[in-house]
Amino acid sequence: MAGFIERLMLWLERAAAGELDAPGEPLHPPVAYPSGEAGLVVARADAPRAEGGVPWLGAAVLRRIGDRRADLVGWRGLDEPWPHTSEQAQAAAGYADGVSGIVLAFAVMLPRPLAFEYPDNAAALVHALTPYGIDSEIVLGALGVVAGINRVLTAPADGTVADPNGPPPLYLVVGTPARGVAGAAGRVTHLAVWRLPPLAEQIARMVPERYSGSPELARLGREVLKIGQDWLEAADTAWAVVYEARPEIVTSRDAATSASWLTGKRILVLGAGALGAPISEACVRAWSTPASWCASPTRTPTSAARKRSCSPNGCAGSARTRPWNHGASTW
Repeated sequence: MAGFIERLMLWLERAAAGELDAPGEPLHPPVAYPSGEAGLVVARADAPRAEGGVPWLGAAVLRRIGDRRADLVGWRGLDEPWPHTSEQAQAAAGYADGVSGIVLAFAVMLPRPLAFEYPDNAAALVHALTPYGIDSEIVLGALGVVAGINRVLTAPADGTVADPNGPPPLYLVVGTPARGVAGAAGRVTHLAVWRLPPLAEQIARMVPERYSGSPELARLGREVLKIGQDWLEAADTAWAVVYEARPEIVTSRDAATSASWLTGKRILVLGAGALGAPISEACVRAWSTPASWCASPTRTPTSAARKRSCSPNGCAGSARTRPWNHGASTW
């Protein structure tokens, strides 16, 4: 404990003066305390950066994996075409398999860092965005555009009943230049993701109607905008856990090993027995794109004991490989 109080006082003094990060030391990104209800977002695509002191606005392309996880796999700026069909969305995400659920999220990349902690309420977050010309009306309008597109992207193609769980969740991605080395010129964007509640999605979806050619719909849209602004004043932020897998930040441990040869390769494994099962798992972990298995559906007691890395539906669906499954198939 010797010197603890002195070090603590020095830390508090530097924090109060905004000088926590000494030149040449790694930056400490602001913290966004995660909420259990916000789930997980895995960031896989390098993030855009705000240039010239002007924020970058656009959409993040998300690949939904279950109800509580989404992978951030791409970006679309305001000057780029946004997907409006499921085929366009899958092409933008790089998963043209006809199965992956792709949605968008409103994204804001700021030219300067926010506070040491991300706000725990929506009013403070909007207040932090306002100096860049991004007020509550713009936030709700952009979220409304995204919510409308997401409903189209996730609508059943055969006209059947929509998802009984409701529309897909709505996300707001906030980026700040808070990764890198203190004093260095170039900084990498740090990401935080707010998962909005279902009520916010319902409110935001109606806001763009204020520009409708129908006077009644335009009046309704303006009323909903006011409701949304009142909601933002009282709402809390629910920050998702963000796992970084961006190439600009993360270097794989096996990047310099022979396993890196498998990354991005198309692999076909014939047989999933004593040799094929562990080889299949290694292919999935090494991010082969995609990996396919061809094995007999017959399961004898001795072969089942050897196939420890496979489920009855094949290696692609096993619990051991599911965290790495990114398009693998079994046939």
